[in-house]
Amino acid sequence: MRAFLLSVLALAVCAPSASATFADQVMPVYDAADDVTAGQTARDISALRPKGGEALSTLAGRTVKVGCGRPSIDNHGQAGFGQSTDGTSELYGGGYLVGDRRLPRRRGRVGLQFVGAPYDVCFIATKERRSDDGCLPVGSGNEERECVRLIVALTAQGLVDIDERARTIELATVWNYDPSDPDLRDDVVTLDSPDASPPVGKIGLFRGGESRTAVVLRRDGRRLFVRQDGDVFSTNVPVFTDVDDVFSLI
Repeated sequence: MRAFLLSVLALAVCAPSASATFADQVMPVYDAADDVTAGQTARDISALRPKGGEALSTLAGRTVKVGCGRPSIDNHGQAGFGQSTDGTSELYGGGYLVGDRRLPRRRGRVGLQFVGAPYDVCFIATKERRSDDGCLPVGSGNEERECVRLIVALTAQGLVDIDERARTIELATVWNYDPSDPDLRDDVVTLDSPDASPPVGKIGLFRGGESRTAVVLRRDGRRLFVRQDGDVFSTNVPVFTDVDDVFSLI
């Protein structure tokens, strides 16, 4: 049943252009090259500091959904947080803190009022628009369908977390890969065996008899896979144990 649901979810993602990978289409990752930096102040308040105009120009002055967290820490379904009278919130362990914030109309520091131990990843999201070609929802239970508009890494672990999420989206997308689809051809390579691996930046696909395997490599070389052998489904990607969360950020 899990493999069937995964296939259905894969069909919900639009095919990317030939110049972009699957994850590039739905994950709006920004960094200093885009004039967007992120960090925590001396008071341990997480902040996004947009220096350029393009990345956040359409969001200036708007109330948006913001969140920061440590997605690599597994709380086994139990997240903890606290709130102070000064308006700040603190996350204990893993997961995300999420809240509404009004962005300034001018360029400058955006205080998110999240305090405590360093956060690894932050994001900004707004409600889905009719003009959106693709959407990375904030969460699988997101009834209002809020789409992530910006993702930034605050730490080295955050870079790893973003990379793993991107590669996970690619795995789920190619699970129903059609070799005749020209939009997918540049990103997918055929594997000689289910234990083989593609180059970094490509998605490997093996099909033979009742066996099917999709493989990607993280930027640090770690191999991620999804495999189906007859009725046996296996993967080393934890998010696939809850397939509703494959195509959402948190």
